[in-house]
Amino acid sequence: MNALALALCLSAQPAPAALNGMDPVELAAGREVRGSDSLAATDGRYHYWFATEANRSKFASDPLRFGIQMGGACGRMGPLTGRGNMHRYFVHEGKIFIFASEQCRDSFKKDPSAHVERTDVVPKGSAEAKRRGLAMLDRAAIAHGGQAVDEFQSLLWTTQETYNVEGKPEIYVSGYAMQWPDRFATQSRWQTSLITSNASGAGGWEGDKASARPIHPDEHAFLRRVFYHHPLMVLRLRKQPGFVAVPGSGMLGGEALPTVAAHYGGATTTLYLHPATFKILGVAYTARRSSYVPIVRQYTEYATVRGVLTPMAWTDTVESTGAKVPAKLAKVELNLRLDAAGFGDPRTAADLLGTPVGS
Repeated sequence: MNALALALCLSAQPAPAALNGMDPVELAAGREVRGSDSLAATDGRYHYWFATEANRSKFASDPLRFGIQMGGACGRMGPLTGRGNMHRYFVHEGKIFIFASEQCRDSFKKDPSAHVERTDVVPKGSAEAKRRGLAMLDRAAIAHGGQAVDEFQSLLWTTQETYNVEGKPEIYVSGYAMQWPDRFATQSRWQTSLITSNASGAGGWEGDKASARPIHPDEHAFLRRVFYHHPLMVLRLRKQPGFVAVPGSGMLGGEALPTVAAHYGGATTTLYLHPATFKILGVAYTARRSSYVPIVRQYTEYATVRGVLTPMAWTDTVESTGAKVPAKLAKVELNLRLDAAGFGDPRTAADLLGTPVGS
């Protein structure tokens, strides 16, 4: 039994079975064997049938291995995206993935390794190199605000788009919020709808005002890595146990620059630094763009927020295609008093996004 609170269901009125009623333990072994509604179990949002009591017991001992992966997110699009159809599945290396469309499934089947969740490779270097890497990050922290960088307690960044709905402007807002040291959330708001996914300690939630469920461990880890790639978080985390920093060099915008490859919590981010001031000019990491692809992000605008020099706009270059994608934040806030309810059950979650800019 794990934190997903597996429940054995022996109801006289069983819920619809996922995977077209196929036994997930048999599917994981490469066999399509139909289960029975008299041998059932529910894990998270999905109800499974089993062919034998032994298989049901095996599932109960390790539902993360035998159940639908990523909490049911589309296997191509990845965690915290659209949900897959629970009957449109594909098995890769003994794991069951589901998909939002046939196109998604076909894309996944062509290159599963580009879509499967994984942690980043930890950069390697000698003890002396790692000391130099940390010293370079110390200088970067000074360039971005010094003590203010080392002591910020919350971070919020948002984007927004305005749409015309029946002649009236409606603003869609999405964003990410962190409360130091271990509360993370992403929210999106459209009209009266507020969708929340969060990770708090070892647990977390996903859902909206109408329904919610515990977040799947794959999505929990993914959400944390999103924050660990943020340059201000890299600087804030550099004194934490397990943090690794290795110096190097690289090209950004046609210029050779000193770099530091930083790793924490499964996320590796390479920071491009100004050779004199050590200001962070850009970052590079492997990002989820349906599949995982290396990107290089060059910052184009900054703002000083609560004494911290903060990136506000950038251009991403996708290394595999050379495509350039500009982006700009609506706002960044530091040290706000974020409502703890925003990191709890989405049915009663506080709105962490705040008032849209310009409204």
